[in-house]
Amino acid sequence: MVNNNRQNSKALRDERKKKINSAAYIGIAIACALIGIVGVIVWYFGTGPNYKVMQVGDTFVRRDVYNCAYYFGEIMTKDWSEDGFDINRNPYDQPLENANDDVANWGDYFEQKTENDLKLYLTMTDIAAKKGYSYSEKVDKNVQQVLSEMEEKKGTAKAFDRYMLDTYGSVISKKSLVKYLTLFYRAMEFYKKITENKALFYQYIGGDDTSFETTYLKNADAIDVVSIRYIAVEKSEKNADIIAALKNAQSEKTFQTLCNDFKNDEQYTQQDSSLYENISIASINRLSTGAIAKKLSSSKSKAGDVYFQDVTTDSEKLCEIVYVVKARGKDTSAYNDSEVAKWEFSAISVLLEEYFDNHYTLSVSQKGIDSFKKNMTIPITGEQ
Repeated sequence: MVNNNRQNSKALRDERKKKINSAAYIGIAIACALIGIVGVIVWYFGTGPNYKVMQVGDTFVRRDVYNCAYYFGEIMTKDWSEDGFDINRNPYDQPLENANDDVANWGDYFEQKTENDLKLYLTMTDIAAKKGYSYSEKVDKNVQQVLSEMEEKKGTAKAFDRYMLDTYGSVISKKSLVKYLTLFYRAMEFYKKITENKALFYQYIGGDDTSFETTYLKNADAIDVVSIRYIAVEKSEKNADIIAALKNAQSEKTFQTLCNDFKNDEQYTQQDSSLYENISIASINRLSTGAIAKKLSSSKSKAGDVYFQDVTTDSEKLCEIVYVVKARGKDTSAYNDSEVAKWEFSAISVLLEEYFDNHYTLSVSQKGIDSFKKNMTIPITGEQ
């Protein structure tokens, strides 16, 4: 009887041992499977399609948000076809007219625009977080409004990511779009607050009225503006009298009348196309290079002066004539109906760049950009 009990006890121990070993093998197998799954997840979201692409301070965007910024924020913001962009082709395969070393094709152009915009969004968001700024409820309302409008447009027959592919040229999930829109509206709210209220600018960025004036004096060539009337007339015998009259105009009204009479164009007259009001010295240089630009940028220039020069284009000879309405100086008109004058806003822009240079660096993952290029969707026309 004792021997039978011992045999039964041994049999039970052996059976239990088998079960324990079996459970251990199953546990190891499950653990290995879990490790494999976690590894895939880590790969996908860590070094795969959704790893960090850009970072400023402690604030960063991953590939999904960068993708939103590139397609939703840049490519589809306007109709680029008039500028030569074909939405049905890969942007990186399309050369850009007047390309330079940094921007050789449309893909690089949109990439640069995306980087510049995200730099602003990330910087504003990081400063706001570190300085304890509290966002208004309007941020979430704006995000929800955009989503609601999209849901209404896409209807019930199509999935959200498919709608985004057909409309914006890339598969964009609702979750990714919410992250991008939240970043955008937060950054824009903070930016608007500090650039329209000097006291808030001083609170979050630093400085005072003296720093504004000092910044202006150091950057006056970029900040100053002029107001002029400008016309380019073909230099020929038949136009000799009108050219002489324009050169000798004694008042702005006379110059304006001569411009409109010469053009004899209803649109030109109605829109008063001869007037360029409060344009920067940089804009003047783009409008007219050479002697006129130099004279207008000079502190000796004054209202009522008339400047002119002969220029030769590929097809004709022209006489450019300018009447100075307001000489070089500060643009004191308000910016966005705020207390900040436009020259002060220009100073703010300079001070923000200096703040960034002193406190931040922009980190861009080339591996992330390369992955984006490799996996990007060629934009396609669809529902607009």
